Amino acid sequence: MKRMQGDGEPSGSMAVPGTKPAENTNFFPGLTDTGDWRTLLLLTSIYAVWLGLVFFGPAVFSAMPGSLLAIVVIAPLLTLHSSTQHEFVHGHPFRAQWLNDLLAFAPIALIIPYCRFKETHLKHHLDANLCDPFDDPESWYMDIADWLRQNAVARAILNANNTFAGRLVFGPLIGTLGLLRSDFKRVRAGEGWLAGRWLFHWALGGVLLSLIAAFAAVPVWAYLVACYLAMSLLMVRTFAEHQSELEENAQGGANVVRRGRSIIVENGGIFSWLFLHNSFHAVHHAAPSLAWYRLPARYRQNIARFREMNRGYSVASYGELFRRYAFRRKEPVPFPGNVVTKGRDCSNAN
Repeated sequence: MKRMQGDGEPSGSMAVPGTKPAENTNFFPGLTDTGDWRTLLLLTSIYAVWLGLVFFGPAVFSAMPGSLLAIVVIAPLLTLHSSTQHEFVHGHPFRAQWLNDLLAFAPIALIIPYCRFKETHLKHHLDANLCDPFDDPESWYMDIADWLRQNAVARAILNANNTFAGRLVFGPLIGTLGLLRSDFKRVRAGEGWLAGRWLFHWALGGVLLSLIAAFAAVPVWAYLVACYLAMSLLMVRTFAEHQSELEENAQGGANVVRRGRSIIVENGGIFSWLFLHNSFHAVHHAAPSLAWYRLPARYRQNIARFREMNRGYSVASYGELFRRYAFRRKEPVPFPGNVVTKGRDCSNAN
């Protein structure tokens, strides 16, 4: 897909539009930011609490209805772990990225391998391609040619997935299967190293589940449900964090009204902490290497600039998003502006 207009990301030290955030390549440890003791302490606390809950939790966790309590307690902890992994992907807390990866890769949430999340997420930060299903691996849009090949049931599920409630139910499954399908195609095309990524992750996950079955207070089935629920909680953030700059049925052109692509949730409430302030998502994309605990201040210091930058794409809270789109589709499934030409995929694909 040809590059569309950017979101007007701030220039200078705040962002370099269309460039991939550099990965730290220092070999020796040292904090990336003087405040990164917070990030290190957070990850240490997550692992400690997780270990305590799963393997040394109360006996009531082992049977119903106590197992439901275990799910409710463990799921947000796993969501917080995923949010913290996101910080490690972006070069925190240490300048040595190998150390960040070593500390963050533990697959306690089971579903997505850390290494694949890292690889796809850094590609996602090539903001020139944001939301483009050809180039952005985190896009929820679909090429129109793929959409036209779907049967009625698949289209109904995909449309439901673009409602808030549907994203919580279907999003983890659709997102995971989509990544697996894409990686499988690449393996068949000769990129066998991708199979190694998944096999290593599944092997570690199998060891973890075996340990849970043998020694944990939490049943395996309850832990699996907690993992799915944890990813559903992440969908609260990802549901509207990006949108195509073209509205539904728009075909581009000089006079088309273009939208901001990265959202600002003014008051994320408890979700702000669960997502480590990625509710200020336009700020994160303007400065991907900025630590999570500095995002709110950066936004407050530049409110007018960020609101202009993302063309007013903001909401007061996640509750507002739920009220608007609980059972109403927010975005189309086919990528706006992507049209079928002579029965082929979008002819503008690079």
